[in-house]
Amino acid sequence: MAGPLPRPASADNPAGRFFGMMLMVSGGLIAGLSGLCTAAVTLTMLVQLAVSRSGLTGFINLVGLILVFGGVPFGFGAVLFILGRNLYRASKPPPPNVAKTFE
Repeated sequence: MAGPLPRPASADNPAGRFFGMMLMVSGGLIAGLSGLCTAAVTLTMLVQLAVSRSGLTGFINLVGLILVFGGVPFGFGAVLFILGRNLYRASKPPPPNVAKTFE
């Protein structure tokens, strides 16, 4: 019974691995920092809403602001991270070709 075919030696791509890792790092930083900033602004605005008693209208405006100013950078960072992860995994070196003695 034949196992999976080994990947060709050309699949070892250190530049692709490096670029993939850089995309993962930058995407993670963008998503993480924008998430922290969004959380801080949200808490501040929730306190303001509670003090001013704006009601449902103020809450809907808050959700809109969160989605526009916090969701877009977070989504961009998440997409960069996923693209970098896919590039990093595709550029891994092939596994060693070890003889299978007892098969």
